[in-house]
Order: sequence, then structure tokens, then C-alpha cells
Amino acid sequence: MRVDLHIHSTASDGRWTPEQLVQQVRQTGIDLFAVADHDSMANVSAVEQLVRHNTDGLCFIRAAEVSTTLDGNLIHIVAYGVDPENADLQQILEENEQTLSSVDYQSIQKLIEANYPVSLAEYERYENDVTRGGWKALNYMIDKGICHGVKDFFGRLFVGDMALVYPTFADPAEAVRTIHRAGGIAIWAHPGESIRKAEADVLHWALDLGLDGLECYSPYHDRAMIERCLHFCRHHDLLITAGSDCHGGFAGRKLGMPQAYIDDLNLGPLLERVICGY
Repeated sequence: MRVDLHIHSTASDGRWTPEQLVQQVRQTGIDLFAVADHDSMANVSAVEQLVRHNTDGLCFIRAAEVSTTLDGNLIHIVAYGVDPENADLQQILEENEQTLSSVDYQSIQKLIEANYPVSLAEYERYENDVTRGGWKALNYMIDKGICHGVKDFFGRLFVGDMALVYPTFADPAEAVRTIHRAGGIAIWAHPGESIRKAEADVLHWALDLGLDGLECYSPYHDRAMIERCLHFCRHHDLLITAGSDCHGGFAGRKLGMPQAYIDDLNLGPLLERVICGY
């Protein structure tokens, strides 16, 4: 059984609608998957219904990728198997979405102050086509001819005096507790990326925060990092997951890569959250 437990849709910054995503999963030969949008579960129900009504053995786990901040470092925690109606979880997701929206407005304000041909009123009227991927402010700037894409956005436009102030998201320990109260499993997404940015070995955070496991198989990880994460999980009896972080062509990551199969992983109680078709 081939597995990809980290895929994005149009509910956050991915390009695929629920129907397109399920079609792509089938075509790629993935048997078990999860839609893990940034701070949103808006497409989870639609994907779940598509899976429940299929007859080809496709299986699915409810999920959301929750943004958290620890000591100024961004940690993405994937909440698996949660109750999407849980009020405490929804509050965290909604507050994080509002925080992300505030960064969009911050970027527009910086452009105004730098005399770029933009306005808040025009930005608010702008209708973002979510199937392009990315986010509203990025697509607005592309259409205005101010930048050409994500790398240009972060690598040229918003640097130096124009650099954006990165926001503070939910506290990770509280996010983990909320995920557990919502009946879910909390997994640290692509931890190697956090290690790289923190410039330190921070895997112990998994234990400090009460996380249930690590996304060991990730396009952010080379083979050495995969083995490092696998060893840590086995030593501390943590769950082992895999995810492509695919955004449907946006951001370049490919569905189902790195390849991982259920025998490579330790899903433990996650298997009790799996939803399969009739």
C-alpha cells in the first residue's frame, strides 16, 4: 500500500480541487492519503465523501497542517484523524488563518509605502483564483507585474527594509493538547526543515511538546535526515509517517514523493482513523 499523508488543496495554497486531488491520487497509484491544508479543513469533508463513494479501495485520513511557533521558529504540526467540528481546534485554525491574512495586508502596505502601483481597496476587490495555488497577495502582485512567483516574492521583493515581519502562530504545546482533545494524532511535519532553520538539533522538541511522531519521509529530507528521523522515532517509540507536501504543481513538489509504503512506516493508532470506500 503506497502512502502520501501530506497533500494540499485549494483550501490553502494548493491548486487541486477535491475532485482533481482524488483523481491525481488514483492516477499516481497512492492507496492511502491525507489532505493536510494549512490551518484549514474546508475541503476535508468533500474529499472524504469522494473516497467513501469509490469502489477501488482508496483510503483517506482527515487532517490539517497547523502552524505553530516556538522560540521564533515555525513548526508545522499535522493533526490526523481529528473531529473537524471540534470547537477548540477550529478556533486555533481560524486564528492562524487570520494571522496569515494579516501578513498579506502587511505586504500590500509595504508596497504602498514604497510607491508601488497598488492600493488596499483594489486588493480587497481582487478576486483570487485559488486553482492557481499560492495566496491572494502573491497572485495579486503577479497580476500587477510586481513579481513573478514565490522565489521572486521572497528572494527579491520582500528583502532588506521590505522584509516581512513573520507572525507568531499558536503555541505548539497547546496545539498538540488541542489535537489530542479533538481525538487526533499530532505529527511534526518535515522536522528536518525546522532543524535547518534553527541551525541546531531540535528533535527533542518532539518529546518536550508531546508530539506523537515525525514525518520522516519528506522531500525536505535527504537520505541522512530520513535515517536520523527514523532512528529517533524508533528509539523513542514514536509514529513514523510520510508526505510529499505536494501543492498540485505549485511549489514544485511531486505527489507521492518520496515514495513510501505502509510497511516503511509506523502508523500505530493512525490506522484506526483510516476511512475507506465502500
